[in-house]
Amino acid sequence: MYAVYGSKARLALALIDAGEADADPARTSADLDAASGDPAGQLAAMVASDRRLFERAGDVYRVLTEERGWTPEQVERWWDESLARLLLRQP
Repeated sequence: MYAVYGSKARLALALIDAGEADADPARTSADLDAASGDPAGQLAAMVASDRRLFERAGDVYRVLTEERGWTPEQVERWWDESLARLLLRQP
């Protein structure tokens, strides 16, 4: 594990990145574009995106809170930073 990822934190980041990729960010972007000017539609697009993300990477969240002892606020901040990285990679 350390030879590939270097640390447990980098492994966790890789798992989150894989979960984000599986959550289909292109679909999220398309859904948000389609809902332009429709706040309810934009909210629905983000809820659907979060659901896809948590269905695929929710176990990582559980491990960070239960096994690592992180508070939900710490995980949320880390998760938000991860989401920000994803959004910044979008063209």
